[in-house]
Amino acid sequence: MVHGFAEQDRIGGALGQGGLEVAVTARNLDASSAPYGFGRHPHIAAGTALVDEAVLTVPARDV
Repeated sequence: MVHGFAEQDRIGGALGQGGLEVAVTARNLDASSAPYGFGRHPHIAAGTALVDEAVLTVPARDV
């Protein structure tokens, strides 16, 4: 149960010649509607042996 709503989530993946394929399925197990969101982000290599040595620079006028 997540945030008071019962749900069933399944995440599966397969690595093939074309790359990685990921399938996500979510099913609401409650009688009432429930909010749902899903997000992902790519793995980004820091370019250093340890991430502690990395420096991130973001050129921007506003943050």
